[in-house]
Amino acid sequence: MASSARSDSTPADTPSAAPAASAVSPEAAAEILAPAPWSTPADASEHLRVTAVRTFLTAPQG
Repeated sequence: MASSARSDSTPADTPSAAPAASAVSPEAAAEILAPAPWSTPADASEHLRVTAVRTFLTAPQG
């Protein structure tokens, strides 16, 4: 059985898979591309710990 689809094609190869230029706001892009606020694994670990605690404390109760 012959298939008309290329076997090596991926969704990234198709033009429809490309995100729209307006999919991400400039503010969100700046936040995503900003350098990480930590420089060592220990700093990153502390950041994740604090984020987890904040998430837990601000979660809806009930």
